[in-house]
Amino acid sequence: MVGPFIYIDHMGPVKLNERENFDVLPQPHIGLSTLTFLFENSIMHRDTPGNAVEIKPGGVNWMTAGKGIVHSERTPGYLRHSDKTMPGLQIWMALPKELEQMEPEFFHIDAKQIPGWTQDQLQFKLIAGEAFGHQSAVPVYSELFMIEIKSSQRQTVNIGHKLYGEAQMDGADI
Repeated sequence: MVGPFIYIDHMGPVKLNERENFDVLPQPHIGLSTLTFLFENSIMHRDTPGNAVEIKPGGVNWMTAGKGIVHSERTPGYLRHSDKTMPGLQIWMALPKELEQMEPEFFHIDAKQIPGWTQDQLQFKLIAGEAFGHQSAVPVYSELFMIEIKSSQRQTVNIGHKLYGEAQMDGADI
């Protein structure tokens, strides 16, 4: 684990042809939260509390299982018969012990609601948590942050002194 982060699934990027689809059948979760963030394409999320939401690039699906939830993730109907790529992240976070049995929750945050800014020739997007004086709309239950940093040129970036806790960047500690 890195802080509350349990598992990081880098989805792809995998290329799927018109006969292949991203179809994760209904599966149960308990005692954790998951964050889904796509770089391209779309996924249709459905769960037992009745949420049915399409996540698109740059948006966030935040699902808290608590005492239990079942969900599926599938290629939306309008994309099922076309070529597609599926790059994205799904990250599992441990809930604090006192919240492991909470009621399940689901939040969808559109890309336009994710804070973004430019500083020192870097583009920042705060996907979850708090960092650099900004706060994401994603309702987290631990002190954490997930941030996307892009640069249009090759450069050394030293931001570790501005962050807190444990951090990973391209597999290296910062």
